[in-house]
Amino acid sequence: MLAQVNELKRVKDEEAALKKQKEQCDFSLSVAEALIIGLADEKISWEDDLAAQKINNENLVGDVIICSGFIAYLGVFLGDYRDECKTNWTAMLKKYSIKSNPKVDLVTVLGDQVRISEWQINKLPKDAFSTENAIIQDNSERWSLLIDPQMQGVNWLMATYGQQEENKLVIIKPTMEQKILSRLLENALNVGYPVILVDAGETFDPMLEPIIAKNI
Repeated sequence: MLAQVNELKRVKDEEAALKKQKEQCDFSLSVAEALIIGLADEKISWEDDLAAQKINNENLVGDVIICSGFIAYLGVFLGDYRDECKTNWTAMLKKYSIKSNPKVDLVTVLGDQVRISEWQINKLPKDAFSTENAIIQDNSERWSLLIDPQMQGVNWLMATYGQQEENKLVIIKPTMEQKILSRLLENALNVGYPVILVDAGETFDPMLEPIIAKNI
């Protein structure tokens, strides 16, 4: 009798273990099916991304040429004229068999979305024109002249460079005493601090000309 009870218990334990194993297999199967379905959808997305990447690679040289010209020449102009220049440059490149995106965009080619978000947190207006101006300023080898009656650009620069520990933003004005101005500029040049000249007039102090020309 005892042997039968032990056998019954063993069979029930085995049945319970098999049920648990079946439940685990069913769960694994459902996860696998969901993963397969998800990857099937993702495959379409990957194929689209791959096709877009191939097109971007083919257009890379032309896009960079246009964006380089954009930075070098178009900072002073309004959006409509910038678009007109990009259209003309794209047509010119086509004559020389250089591929480019028909609607090449400075923000897409050179923009960093994380950095742009940081700029906007630091008071940069969120319109495309302001974003283009920020990218021009960030990539240009020359100093930037801001015609900025609403002080949006200056406020953005102060917030952006004034909050960086490695950069001690230096602000100078034409009305400063020459000794003070000279000392501030000398310290900034030696250490590599960014400098903003606010309230600039139509002419600059001759002392600033070598710095503006980067003869330093």
